[in-house]
Amino acid sequence: MRKRTLFFLLIGATVLAVLAVSQWLIPSAPVSPSNDNQNAKTIGSSGSSGTGDGQSVSPGKSTPDAQASEVALTPAAQHQLQVLDEILQSKNDNDPRLDRELRTLDESAKAALRAKYRSMPPEKLNERGTLVFLLGRNLNSAADVAFLQGVLEERPCLSLADCSKSEGAAHGEEAHLESLDETTLLYVQLAALDRLEARLADPQITPEIRQATLAALRATEGSQSARVAERARRIRQHYFPS
Repeated sequence: MRKRTLFFLLIGATVLAVLAVSQWLIPSAPVSPSNDNQNAKTIGSSGSSGTGDGQSVSPGKSTPDAQASEVALTPAAQHQLQVLDEILQSKNDNDPRLDRELRTLDESAKAALRAKYRSMPPEKLNERGTLVFLLGRNLNSAADVAFLQGVLEERPCLSLADCSKSEGAAHGEEAHLESLDETTLLYVQLAALDRLEARLADPQITPEIRQATLAALRATEGSQSARVAERARRIRQHYFPS
């Protein structure tokens, strides 16, 4: 009986020794970082947990450009953007597609046009004015009006070559040409005012848009451009006489 017990004890000790040696000789498999990285990318891509540089982002404080990039374009909006790019490249302001295919914009198209506007150099007056014209025909919310108000609050362009630099004073015929240049330099802001005035003239305007337009006009009366400020004042007094 003692011999049998001793035999089993020896067997058990041998098994334990073999297991201990096997764990020492066989290295553990390395942990793959791919899963951790994948999880990190998934969290970062959600937009509410953080950015690529580790900084936290509040979902309610994303910039308009960021919001635009997050909007998925509808098939109709994708087609409209392609048409718009063709028109802008041709520089044909009378292209019939402006009315035929770009008359009505959905929310994704409007977001894309606002982002395109902000990405353009300020000297691209004709192109920016075209975008303002298209967006101004689709003033369906206070947010739409707020975009035009932001356009009107921009610093006036001082020169066709460089909006940040003013050209010297002109006299005689040069002064006349300068007045024509002023209209060109203010083209974007004047286009925005035209669209606000057209919206006020629409009998189907909602109280929300009407009040937002009034606020935009009042803000524009403080414009650095005397011409833009005066035009805003006239429109306000006409539609809001009291």
